[in-house]
Amino acid sequence: MSDHRRRDLAIEASPSGGYEPIVVRCPANFTIRVAGTDSDFLGQKEADYIAQKAAKSTDLWQTYLAGVGLADFDVANFTTSNPVAGETIPNIGIAMSGGGIRALIGGAGILDAFDNRNPEAVNAGTGGILQLANYITGLSGGSWLLGSWATSNFPRFTALNQTVWRLTEPSSYTSWNSVKRYPKAISQAKRKSKSGFPTSLVDVQSYILSRHLINDTHHGSKVLFSSIRNTTEYLNRQAPFPILLCTSRVNGVSEINSDTPIYEFNPEEFGVCHPTLKAFIPLEDLGSRMEAGKPAREDSCVQGFDNAGFVIGASSNVLSQPGFRKFSWKNILPEAYDKITNHIYDEAIVPVSRLLHKIVFLFPRPKSAVLKQK
Repeated sequence: MSDHRRRDLAIEASPSGGYEPIVVRCPANFTIRVAGTDSDFLGQKEADYIAQKAAKSTDLWQTYLAGVGLADFDVANFTTSNPVAGETIPNIGIAMSGGGIRALIGGAGILDAFDNRNPEAVNAGTGGILQLANYITGLSGGSWLLGSWATSNFPRFTALNQTVWRLTEPSSYTSWNSVKRYPKAISQAKRKSKSGFPTSLVDVQSYILSRHLINDTHHGSKVLFSSIRNTTEYLNRQAPFPILLCTSRVNGVSEINSDTPIYEFNPEEFGVCHPTLKAFIPLEDLGSRMEAGKPAREDSCVQGFDNAGFVIGASSNVLSQPGFRKFSWKNILPEAYDKITNHIYDEAIVPVSRLLHKIVFLFPRPKSAVLKQK
């Protein structure tokens, strides 16, 4: 194992010591944050991160703009001594699309071309854009890329390929090396179920994704998405603020349209800005049952639900697509499907057909759990 792989191992922070969450006493002053106005649209920790990152960006802007060689442009005048994102300097965000492994490979190539740690990119005039970005978002295959990158302390993407992805090695879901691990993936989901938490096929998928994406000797079983905030790049405000996106289906079958709520995971919170809910919960408390914006029981909150592989899997869950349901192997071999999965849910956090009242217990009834708080 290379020195780089040891140095950038993902942080293991599971309170249970494994994949499954645990029930704990609720933290003091724990409430849902209602994002109802412009003044509280962002969580305080996210706002602080962006402000602190922007405040440290003067040298980055000067270096990048000087290297680009713009004519008739006063770099010193542009970069103030007190930079504020979106006011005195641009507030840059990068969005990574979905598309499975192709999105991961293509996205990694693009981001490496924006990285100031890449000498060729610097010489081409693009290296440094990644360091100037305050935000980076991804969904589906883009979430594979960002989840792997962020949990590994935001290294060069070439290093991730050498130590974690190993894309030149043959691999597929149907290869023996993959198939022989499926029983372990199912066992992991069953341990979560025995701990009192409804499980999903995404719990099985998360094991497979973690083996390929999370730089961890335990294959990601103890790595939380919230542990990203303890990486050195995040603590030093040197990385874009990462956000993974996912959406929902009504009753698990509705089509996704422009009005479908978009949920977000970031290292600090989980929530949605859609006007029907506009609420966020601290990510480390994801899974806790809430009533009127507060814990339903002070001695019964959840921690460790935000396993990094599960979050990545929730963002890339294709098992709920109506076409997939119609033609999937589970309908061709229903007896084998039921025996293997023991009727565990198809859904994860998203789609939300079973999320709000059966899986996460975040907002059992959104309007009673959140709106009464106002």
